[in-house]
Amino acid sequence: GTYNTGTGNTSCTSCSAGYYATAGATSCTPCKAGQYSGAVAKACTNCPAGSYTAKAGTATCTKCPAGTYNTGTGNTGCTKCAAGTYNTGTGNTTCSKCAAGTYAAAGASSCTKCSAGYYSAEGASSCTKCPAGSYNSVAGSKSCSSCTEGDYCPDGYQVIPCPVGTYSTGGASSCTKCSAGYYQNNTGQTSCKQCSAGSYS
Repeated sequence: GTYNTGTGNTSCTSCSAGYYATAGATSCTPCKAGQYSGAVAKACTNCPAGSYTAKAGTATCTKCPAGTYNTGTGNTGCTKCAAGTYNTGTGNTTCSKCAAGTYAAAGASSCTKCSAGYYSAEGASSCTKCPAGSYNSVAGSKSCSSCTEGDYCPDGYQVIPCPVGTYSTGGASSCTKCSAGYYQNNTGQTSCKQCSAGSYS
């Protein structure tokens, strides 16, 4: 951890933090990227998992920021969490899957809830729109429900009663018009009424 140069020396000079020297050294050697040392070091130490040094001659390791991680020792950088995963805080060695109903892009420190009308499974990088004739009305949903009878669901999150003159039997993205000879004078119905004798439509 010390050195001197020239001849006739009466003492040795201590190496600075981030450098080391073996016995009989005439200079200090910088620690490699991925390593560190304190002052008067005779060797360098690999940065522990979850931390790194990007440059040679570093005195301390830097913890991986949120949304990144590394494993093993002696790392020179950190890796972004894959899409659909995240981590919080610093110094992480793993990432966690986003819960169903949420999603994350690569390098995320948190997961975002799916908007109403969308859903996701665990570990999703994006949300999927509810198919026609189904819906959910709450953000962070992990599934969609079939549209209720007498209603229609045009956009994945609205449930709208069928207007007069129409009906639906469930799972509908639009309502069906009453056939000739039938009518419906109420909203939100599942069938049409037959015209009585002496009338028509």
